Amino acid sequence: LTSTIVMLRGLGVASRALFTCTRFKPLLYGSTICGRLVTSSVISGHVPSRAMSSESAWGQQSLSTLRTHDLGGGSSRWLDKEGTQYSSSLLDMLDKLNQDTSKADSTFFCYLINQHSSTRRDVYLVLRVARKLQKISDMIYAAAIMRLARIHNPRMGIKRFYIMKEDQDTHPELGPVTYSAVLSLYLDIFKAMHNLDTRDSEYIAAVKIAKDAEKFSNSDSRLRNLIIRVYGVGGHVDFIDDFIERMGPAEEVDVHIWNAAMSAWAVQGQHNRVMRRLNKLGPRADKASYSIAVNLLCKGGIKDIEAAYSMVLRAKERLPKEGQLDEVPFASLVGAYVRLARECAYPSEELTQRVADTEKVLLLMRDTGIMMPTPQIMSMLVRMYIHNHQMQKVLAIMREGRDVDIFTHESALNYLLSEPDVELVQIVHLLTNMISRQKQPNPNLFANIVRRLAKADQTDLVHSVLHLFQRLSLDRKSEIRKDSNMVQLLEDMCKKHKRSE
Repeated sequence: LTSTIVMLRGLGVASRALFTCTRFKPLLYGSTICGRLVTSSVISGHVPSRAMSSESAWGQQSLSTLRTHDLGGGSSRWLDKEGTQYSSSLLDMLDKLNQDTSKADSTFFCYLINQHSSTRRDVYLVLRVARKLQKISDMIYAAAIMRLARIHNPRMGIKRFYIMKEDQDTHPELGPVTYSAVLSLYLDIFKAMHNLDTRDSEYIAAVKIAKDAEKFSNSDSRLRNLIIRVYGVGGHVDFIDDFIERMGPAEEVDVHIWNAAMSAWAVQGQHNRVMRRLNKLGPRADKASYSIAVNLLCKGGIKDIEAAYSMVLRAKERLPKEGQLDEVPFASLVGAYVRLARECAYPSEELTQRVADTEKVLLLMRDTGIMMPTPQIMSMLVRMYIHNHQMQKVLAIMREGRDVDIFTHESALNYLLSEPDVELVQIVHLLTNMISRQKQPNPNLFANIVRRLAKADQTDLVHSVLHLFQRLSLDRKSEIRKDSNMVQLLEDMCKKHKRSE
């Protein structure tokens, strides 16, 4: 037994000596046979195909686990034992790093991760190099987490964070930037959920991470904001209140923090708290503060909506020129007035007033400097004008080529089809505009247009519509052809006018 131990120790000394001799630079070593110099931290081990149980295990296997293969054209690459190739551009950048390690800082490694890492293994490779060169940082970990989320999905980035967090002795660099990355990924996941159950294990985990992140948040406003948003998603208003209270006097708390808190209060229906906080912010309130309050008021009745309009006027006066309101609060106001308008009977004085109120918002929006309303706003306007039977205004908006959603486009066409005195060429123009924007009309709508034109014996317009038919998808064409009544009408037209086309 003693002789065996002595022999093993001797082998250990010999292998370490051999390992040292293979280095041709203090930090870097590689193979001149393959014509590529690779950082020692890169080549010192192979990255397993499964997710690593600990990043600390990286770089602890021998050089022999990597080998080169001739990939044709005389070029060769470092491959792991399963034959997976690292990104060529990443290895090129590592060659440059090999020649001059003075460039190796957090910004450079983040650049490698974001611009030259196209696979999970590439990301791990960069982390290993950064750790070996003792340049690893909170920022690099955050970049790796976000890159893994983009390459795969948010949960992959979160999984990598947990692996690092479980071994914090090896990763003392974890800090506010990494925690911000993880919380933003959690928020992306929750945003994609239709109904978030706060008892869900994923949300409970996010709250735990947010609680853990509080200790890093003193000097990081973005992290504080994200923590409050995570609490707010699940309605943990008490957590938010406690967190803000620990930040110090209310007057010293950043306005962005108050905005995040106000958003959470609004979701929980705590309207009075939102309004009180907006008033207390006074001149510190920014466009986001006003936007939160306006959006909240627009969910109420006419008095709340009028208060929201007054608040927009106040914001216009108080906010600096470069920090004026964007489209969001205006879209909320227009949507609120349109909602009330469509609840009114036609014709009625109340409906006329609501239409006037909506147009008043549009004028205010133009005065604020927003010259091109969003497709969402234009769609709401068209639907309101349809409800008020204002055909000329519908045509004016649609003729301008304003982008509206497909539902509004179809509503406008159905409305024009129902109007006896509409110029039929306007219907064709609207259909052309719709198809030009890559929107596929409903088969029944298309058939109704053809029927209306055919019954009016408008052969040229029918011909134009059938040209548009050729631009539809194969599935949509097939659905339209199933309307035997329409097909018969077209055949009758062809026989009557002897136009075989």
